[in-house]
Amino acid sequence: MKEASVMVPFLDQTSEPDILFEVRQRSIPQGGDICLPGGQKEADETAQATATRETCEELLIRQEQLHDVTPLFTLPGPGGIAVHAFRCHLADYHHTYGTSEIESVFTMPLSWFQTHEPSVLEVQMEMRPEDQAAIRELIHRSDYAFRPQTRVMRFYNTDHGVIWGLTAEILYRIMHP
Repeated sequence: MKEASVMVPFLDQTSEPDILFEVRQRSIPQGGDICLPGGQKEADETAQATATRETCEELLIRQEQLHDVTPLFTLPGPGGIAVHAFRCHLADYHHTYGTSEIESVFTMPLSWFQTHEPSVLEVQMEMRPEDQAAIRELIHRSDYAFRPQTRVMRFYNTDHGVIWGLTAEILYRIMHP
């Protein structure tokens, strides 16, 4: 199974903690989306090492700037990959970022997410016929009837744009442990 890791970087730039977000370059998949630093896990590294490496690469920072890296939880991500979420305190950050993947960065106060509930949309998910055939073969049941599944998607409408998908789910779970 493929795995990925993301980091929720907290900064102390004001009297309260801020969360740092990235806006993906429009020329890459999910271009324009608001996200957290992160990426796919390499075979020889831990989930935490992935989160640290990707954060440093994307924000053009040194590993020493990441303090108190703490695991949060693991969620199912796009395509069924396991996404490991971590949090950290990012010190001495000057809004740097690599432009190959990132269009811009911005921060939002943690308190904004504490006082704003996301919009919620229930989405019906159905398996494709080829998925059904593979599963039926594995469970040795050619007659198994697959039902659509309802999935909740969360959307935070911010002044910076809509935060949705896995990023919104991570924020929601931080606010509602």
